[in-house]
Amino acid sequence: MDELLHWLKQQNSGIRTFSGYQQRAIVLGEADQSNAAHYALLSALAGHFVSAHSGVPLSADVAGRALTQLVSYTEDARKSIGTSSPEKVVFLNTIAAAEL
Repeated sequence: MDELLHWLKQQNSGIRTFSGYQQRAIVLGEADQSNAAHYALLSALAGHFVSAHSGVPLSADVAGRALTQLVSYTEDARKSIGTSSPEKVVFLNTIAAAEL
């Protein structure tokens, strides 16, 4: 998760960032099976954003807010990995219901 977060913090708020994040999360989730749900849900979150905004103008405000939210969710995911199973479930449910 640290690798994903570090990469994300270096990106701008363009649609390619969200698409790249989606792909990176998939790859990292395959390599880290014990936290695969975290990566899968974060990947899906970014993917939904990409699907909703592909081919249409994306305002800087919307993109900036989405990037800020994605950074925050990724930071929370990093913290969640070290918590108890019930706490992980709460976090995973939060991400599953989230939208950027």
